Amino acid sequence: MQRLFNWIKNKIYWIKLFRKDLATYPSKNISFKEKTFAFFKGFYPSILLINGINKKNHHLFLSTYDYAITPSPNEPFKVIAENKLNIYFLLKDYPEFLPNYYFYKDTSGFLPLYKHNKETYRLDIEHFIDFLEEKKCLACKPCLSRWGEGFMKIEKKNEFFINNKPYSTLEFIATILPLKHYIITEYVEQHPYAQEIYPHSVNTVRLLCIWNSEKKSFELVNAFHRFGSDNQTIDNLRSGSGIAVFIDLENGRFTDTIISNPHKKGFKFENITTHPTTHKDITQIEIPNWNYIKTKIIEISNQLSFLKFVGYDIAITKDGFKILEINLKPGMQSLQVGKPLLAHKWIKKTLLSQ
Repeated sequence: MQRLFNWIKNKIYWIKLFRKDLATYPSKNISFKEKTFAFFKGFYPSILLINGINKKNHHLFLSTYDYAITPSPNEPFKVIAENKLNIYFLLKDYPEFLPNYYFYKDTSGFLPLYKHNKETYRLDIEHFIDFLEEKKCLACKPCLSRWGEGFMKIEKKNEFFINNKPYSTLEFIATILPLKHYIITEYVEQHPYAQEIYPHSVNTVRLLCIWNSEKKSFELVNAFHRFGSDNQTIDNLRSGSGIAVFIDLENGRFTDTIISNPHKKGFKFENITTHPTTHKDITQIEIPNWNYIKTKIIEISNQLSFLKFVGYDIAITKDGFKILEINLKPGMQSLQVGKPLLAHKWIKKTLLSQ
């Protein structure tokens, strides 16, 4: 009886997810027949075409239904790294691969995350403004958020700026003071190639790593480089702008596989050779220190091997890279572009044997 109840509950949940995807990403390119196929095989319509899923190969792809219903391979730790404050503690042995964490902000003020002030555990807004004037630019984001929601690039030049928009002192204080459960870190200076392609956001690389229980080690299975666009200060495709360029895992070179999500109307392939806003060339890029990055990410993953399925968002810098976020449930839209996960038995064992 309990199994029947769970089956019915899961199917109702899937219907809700499917309808939400149809409403979020309406597409004239998907026929009713294809939508029906997608529903019964457990795939979002929005990823059917972007992943090239059809009757012949659907068994090679992790379905949206299984991804949503199957207990996470990261249980019971699936939320531990989703809280961005925890990354500061999880990666305490790798501080060189983290941005400087300066403050935790709640309604009680600013809690220093380093030895900043010997007289008090909490700083007020005046002390924070002094700190901002010293650092010039900081990154401010919610501890619990996804897809770049709530992110603020805050600056002090002749006046205050939030996400490149000027604020008066009173407006700035009125915006910052109510923030609750935020972290404030350095605004990472990205490598010149990424800055040149798109200078208004920190353009991150998503690295998808999965535990191989046969080898007792993590493996890097997919990677893409995101770039903001349209003067946005975030690079996440969920925002409706930006592009993602997939990376050759062997050599770190950009491939010609590029996707976007224009105006939040659905993910699609882009046949372009330059960035849509800056028109900088994106065909000859090879990520610096790629082999070093891969080696260190696998090392860090193995250090956290109580987790089994991890997506890292890293910023490439002049000297290496910085881990900005860890995702334990990466979005399905870009998860399997060009690389069906279940083509590897060891991945299927890790993801679906819980």
